[in-house]
Amino acid sequence: MQGVGNLNINGATVYAADTGYVIHAVGHHPNVRRDALGHGNMIIIRHPTTGYYTVYSHLQPGLYVTVGQHVLRGTPIGRVGTSGWSTGFHLHFEIGRGFNSNTNNLTAREDPINYFNDRSP
Repeated sequence: MQGVGNLNINGATVYAADTGYVIHAVGHHPNVRRDALGHGNMIIIRHPTTGYYTVYSHLQPGLYVTVGQHVLRGTPIGRVGTSGWSTGFHLHFEIGRGFNSNTNNLTAREDPINYFNDRSP
């Protein structure tokens, strides 16, 4: 899985990487498919102007956004946590060009590090 695990301070605010719509905002629930449990409290945002999707995982309970909500770049969406299959406080961040709604997984993942510090491809 391509993604960035950013060690961070417990409870630090997480912000939307770009403007878009929240398509998934779920906590860690026992009735969720097993492969989705690893992400714990997770948010997925669809960014229609770029065609990308972003995933923010292992968040603390009490997400700041709900499904269908429009968010602007920089909108606070949650807090760094250690939910799901996590061994320490961090934000797991993924970016991709597609989304499979049957599995709640990104497709055509890209390395997020390419988008930091204006190093976009």
